[in-house]
Amino acid sequence: MPGRKSDTKKYEVDAYFVKLHRELGDTMPTPEKPDVSLSLDGEENALIEDVHVLCNLAIEVGGGKHAVPKRYLDPGIVESLWQGCKLDVPTLQQVSESTFKKRYNDAWKRILVHRNVGQGKRCTICSRLGEERALAVAEEAKAVVMNEKKKHIDSVMRDRAVNVRGNAIAEMNARNPTPHGLSPIIKVAVDGMDQAKFKTPRCAAGPGQTCNSRFKTVEMQFLQVGHAHAELDQLFAGVAAQISHAPRLEGIQEVADFIKSIVVPQRGRKLHVEVLNSIYDFRTWMTPFDMSIAGVVPTKTQPEAAHLWRFVPRSFIRLAGLTDAAVEITRPDWSDLEPNEQDTIILVKQFMADTNYCQQPVLLMPTQIASRLDPSDLQVAMPRVFEEGVVKQYRRAAEAVGAPPWNMLRGKAFLDGPCDAWS
Repeated sequence: MPGRKSDTKKYEVDAYFVKLHRELGDTMPTPEKPDVSLSLDGEENALIEDVHVLCNLAIEVGGGKHAVPKRYLDPGIVESLWQGCKLDVPTLQQVSESTFKKRYNDAWKRILVHRNVGQGKRCTICSRLGEERALAVAEEAKAVVMNEKKKHIDSVMRDRAVNVRGNAIAEMNARNPTPHGLSPIIKVAVDGMDQAKFKTPRCAAGPGQTCNSRFKTVEMQFLQVGHAHAELDQLFAGVAAQISHAPRLEGIQEVADFIKSIVVPQRGRKLHVEVLNSIYDFRTWMTPFDMSIAGVVPTKTQPEAAHLWRFVPRSFIRLAGLTDAAVEITRPDWSDLEPNEQDTIILVKQFMADTNYCQQPVLLMPTQIASRLDPSDLQVAMPRVFEEGVVKQYRRAAEAVGAPPWNMLRGKAFLDGPCDAWS
């Protein structure tokens, strides 16, 4: 009987750790060391025994061992996990701190790893609450901080569940396309979105214009800052680690060919690697229409800003039972325009998993204005012109790699090319 009770407690702890692994843990932004090859999933794995609770989700590697993806938590200690477990698990199922720590050390320490302070971005909210708890003296004060952190972690977990569910639905639809060859739901994951979000074309003409009515709505989703590392980040980080250990790469096309040679597509997926020599200048194309909306992008200084944008036609609003009067118009010169069912309306939520929108619908682009966007006016973006000092640094690097003992003549030509264009 004591053995059965002990097993029950172990399973209760495992259930909590499975939840952390599935909904909270991040992939590592920089692998500790590169593998021989990478799967398209790009996971960093830990070996587990065939009796581990995650065995059914793992990859068999032989010898009674399985490989399961590692997940990383914010810097902290096991005690902080136990404090969170006490708040998350019903009172009748709680275990002692010693049982919790023993199970973590025995079965989860290599799978759920606390990041070091210098590894990746730390969530500012988690950091603040951690400091407040360390400074708290009274048990009541500590409980208040832990409850606030639980609310934050629950919100993060719900958002990550939305992200995982979106991946699964998009993949399922891709495997079962419509007769027209399109999937009902297409998801495009973009790495480095925190650097690129201010330059990304935002479906300015709306679903009716940009997508030519192929999609009813378009969404942009942002995971919460500090908890945003997902499968795509890990894949790119793994590729970057492999590139840093490559024997000799002297140009961007050689890098592309190298990536093709090391990344192995899994689960019937296809790998596409392409060198983009130019991009369209969407910003200049849309500048005359002054499409500027503030306060809807999460940043370091504004983590509470909207994390989900949904672009819908006005007809969507009407089907939801709202009248045109419910749509906010931020531009005075648009107030006299006749409402059109294909007008682009933006809906926003503070967090991805929220059930309610956090503000009233806003008119983003009227059809009358969008119709003035002429595709023939969209031009290729001009190459960035660097200052003279930067060009000199490129020249010095080109001379260095082309001289003995390196003799990387293709690499020298690769660096000289932009310098000649900037001169």
